[in-house]
Amino acid sequence: MKKTVLRLRRRVGVYGMIGFSVFLLGMAILSAARLSAAFADFYVRRIGSALSAALAFCSSGFPCSLAECLLLCVPIFLFAFITAAVYLTRRGRLCVTRLLCGILATLLLLLGMFGLTYGAGYRGSALSEKLGLQRQDVAARQLRDTALWLAEKTNEAAREVSFGPDAFSEMPYDFSAMSEKVLAAYSAAAEQYAFLPRFSSRAKPVLLSEPWIYTHTAGIYTFFTGEANININLPEYTQPFTTAHEFAHQRGIAPENEANLMAFLVLAQSEDPYLRYCAYLGAFEYFRSPLYRTDTALYTEVMQALCPQARGEMRAYSAFFEKYSENVAANVSGALNNAYLQSQGQSAGSRSYGLVVDLLVAYYEKTVAAGE
Repeated sequence: MKKTVLRLRRRVGVYGMIGFSVFLLGMAILSAARLSAAFADFYVRRIGSALSAALAFCSSGFPCSLAECLLLCVPIFLFAFITAAVYLTRRGRLCVTRLLCGILATLLLLLGMFGLTYGAGYRGSALSEKLGLQRQDVAARQLRDTALWLAEKTNEAAREVSFGPDAFSEMPYDFSAMSEKVLAAYSAAAEQYAFLPRFSSRAKPVLLSEPWIYTHTAGIYTFFTGEANININLPEYTQPFTTAHEFAHQRGIAPENEANLMAFLVLAQSEDPYLRYCAYLGAFEYFRSPLYRTDTALYTEVMQALCPQARGEMRAYSAFFEKYSENVAANVSGALNNAYLQSQGQSAGSRSYGLVVDLLVAYYEKTVAAGE
């Protein structure tokens, strides 16, 4: 046995052995999480979040997104790989084998890290269960009532928000301060929600934010660096909600609709009026399509209940996004994201973001309509 291990180590190297070991451990965690939601909850809360916190701490020293820098270096790595492969071919088969094993080890390491830091979050108990929400088929009246409540709360917050001549609201602080305020809101929310881990992190602005818009990407959580990466070229009012959404992923809330609900709950309870405005308007926007499909009269009623400033902001966003609406990059990105989400048990795929409507209606029925 010892000779076999030494022979394998000689061929694949220490790095290859590490990559393979992490992969096996990550797959074991994912397998156990699929079998037991209780295990998934325990692992995410006690171990997965600690690993994510450690990665976030290590990457926090970089002022920009470490994940973005690594991905931008991929062409350099590929060129180096091809050059090394040509050179090492002349040195013998063992050198080429080690090089190929190094590439495979990197892929296995990433897959293993996904299982260790993030993947179990898809298999835990639902956020609605943790919050005591009763999910059910949503009637038109419930859509209307919840949307009207969101419009009312948006209007209240908008009174303390400044709007520019371009109709967009003006974030009263820079990106870094916004990230700190969202983090503070999460720290406060952790006092109320025991399942939320508490650790320090900060959002990372993406350098290539403009190309990201063409892929319709507002933000991405990269599990291998523990970073919440935010598109800073989108209108400012979208950035706090996106940051809170990616912070939810960072804390083990993997399903997209649940990350949206968590983002709403955290920002809506903030003492900062701009964060509350972004929370309520961000949630309201998810109701527009289902309301319009259900009853155009109800849609008109709800839209008229929204203050002119918020309606103007949404019109400005639509005009801003028009030139990015249809392109090949968006279609490819959407297809990849849809396939990834479905592979993680999210049968709705990319549509799962919008399923937050059901959760918001359940939250409204429990806490507002019932008077809790």
